[in-house]
Amino acid sequence: HIFTDASGSKGAGGVFQTNWFSIRIPKRYRTRDIKFKELFAVVHALLCWGPELSGSHVTFHIDNTNAFHALNNLSIRSAPTMQLLRQFLFLCARFDITFTPLWIPSKE
Repeated sequence: HIFTDASGSKGAGGVFQTNWFSIRIPKRYRTRDIKFKELFAVVHALLCWGPELSGSHVTFHIDNTNAFHALNNLSIRSAPTMQLLRQFLFLCARFDITFTPLWIPSKE
């Protein structure tokens, strides 16, 4: 299970077992919408832990409904976010990772 989250302008983070990351959103992405930033956090998680997760099934816990639906449907109307989704799928294929997105309410 991987838990990721992003803030409106500050940064993003993720947790996998006892490992975690915290990053600032790059300046070029700070004006993007929150669904882009939430998916950015998911992609960054795969960049961090992809080799370790190779050949496994991963559940991604996400609190943004648009990012959840993008992963669930493998599509999104936003062109910039679709580019991130393609990168995510490429990383999953490269590391032989299957996945299930799981939406969690922001309040929990």
